[in-house]
Amino acid sequence: MFDVLIHFHPLLAAAPTCGVLPQAWCDSADLNALVGFIAGWLVGLIGGILAVVILVSAVQIVSSGGSPEAMKSAKNRLTQAAISLGLLISFRAIILLIGL
Repeated sequence: MFDVLIHFHPLLAAAPTCGVLPQAWCDSADLNALVGFIAGWLVGLIGGILAVVILVSAVQIVSSGGSPEAMKSAKNRLTQAAISLGLLISFRAIILLIGL
């Protein structure tokens, strides 16, 4: 499939390739930049999801109306989201530490 695109698209035909990928994607510096970019987006996306989960859990705790079942469920979800956020921050710190 990629060979067909390379033959019909003049910019792709002129670009050197390594297999089916452009050569720039095969260089280690560009690969590190790509991995860093993807990791940054994933950390942001997961962090946003965790923030929403924390907010929803907090609202459920406040609006539980004294129901121990609802309170326990919301507290468990809040604890899990807080632990996940801590792990996410640790992941980002490790990625920055190793220089990706």
